[in-house]
Amino acid sequence: MDKSPKYIKMCDCPEIQEGWKPAVGDWTDKGIVVKVFKDRVWLAFTESGTTIDRHKSELIWLPRQDQTQGMVMPERNFPFNQVGDLIRWIDNYKSYSCSFDSMEQLWLAFVMCTLQQMTLVDEKGWVK
Repeated sequence: MDKSPKYIKMCDCPEIQEGWKPAVGDWTDKGIVVKVFKDRVWLAFTESGTTIDRHKSELIWLPRQDQTQGMVMPERNFPFNQVGDLIRWIDNYKSYSCSFDSMEQLWLAFVMCTLQQMTLVDEKGWVK
């Protein structure tokens, strides 16, 4: 799971965070979700090594690869279609798609380009 500063920054945008419905097993910038009650989230594996609780608005959700794939094609149950669409996107945006360091980053960039028509510009964040 990508927990790099770059991926955290990529995820820290309303287009991603507003769709988050916390669930056990989700990753955040502070740890892994182990319990959810309304908008309160309990996390484990935090930097301090303890379990903490936070309001979801205090956290940055870090979607796993399967979650980003679900965002872009929620109705498709055929992973081959998803991979084919990603490959075509990579072919069309070769220099841009090569700038990502993990599959989570690549899939998130694909999601943002496909759904929001946005690309990542390092110093500016996501732009149309």
